[in-house]
Amino acid sequence: MGYFGTHFLARCAALGELACVQAIEGEQLREHAHSGGWRHGSVAGRDYTDPGDLAAALVAATGAPALAMYVFDSDFATVHLDSPQGVRHWFYLDPEAAMEIFEDFDDPVEPPPPAETVAELRRWAAEAGLVAGTAAELEAAVRSGLGPSGGVQHLYRALGVPVAGAAGSPPAA
Repeated sequence: MGYFGTHFLARCAALGELACVQAIEGEQLREHAHSGGWRHGSVAGRDYTDPGDLAAALVAATGAPALAMYVFDSDFATVHLDSPQGVRHWFYLDPEAAMEIFEDFDDPVEPPPPAETVAELRRWAAEAGLVAGTAAELEAAVRSGLGPSGGVQHLYRALGVPVAGAAGSPPAA
């Protein structure tokens, strides 16, 4: 049995104070501070939270770019990017694993092409004031597995999100 849960990233003082985060069903919120005002949160649990709706709600609450993802059984995640300037994009973190799981479904949802996802990740990062890695680094992060190497953190690093607990960031909640 793998991990199920919701992960999200936004620029705000405290994720736990946002109504859209308080509404997520599951275990207790885990929140980590990054420098630059970024915060990563996660709520473990099988109760599905639509990451597209959550990303849009985070943008509405913070006025800043946000992303949200739902991790399925530690196999893959559905990730949604949203921003005030109109970046709206979704993709699978580890699309090969997602499509392998969905191959038995009648109508699996194919992910967008990698080049499109990389372009949208770069647009989102630029709007967020982050310096994203190269196209190759972003594509590698999207294709990475979720396993012990930390696919979520790999994606954050490729987007240029400062390391959790970096100097100058407030202590994690």
